[in-house]
Amino acid sequence: MSLEWEKAHLLRADQFVADGERRVSEQATRINHMLDSGQDVAEAQGRLTILKVALAKWHVHRAEIRQHVDRMEAPA
Repeated sequence: MSLEWEKAHLLRADQFVADGERRVSEQATRINHMLDSGQDVAEAQGRLTILKVALAKWHVHRAEIRQHVDRMEAPA
């Protein structure tokens, strides 16, 4: 695959990471509001855990793509 394709893939991974971070933040905010109103947060916390696991995987994937791009850009 070309360097341009890999860079486009990296940009997409950046978008997934940013979206994942936003979702984690939103879910944490929801949980805080639920706690403030005395609601049960067990299910919401379970979803937050799932979001955090997915986000961690996206961070790893993004780092792998970044390393690949760096190797492709390195002088021979």
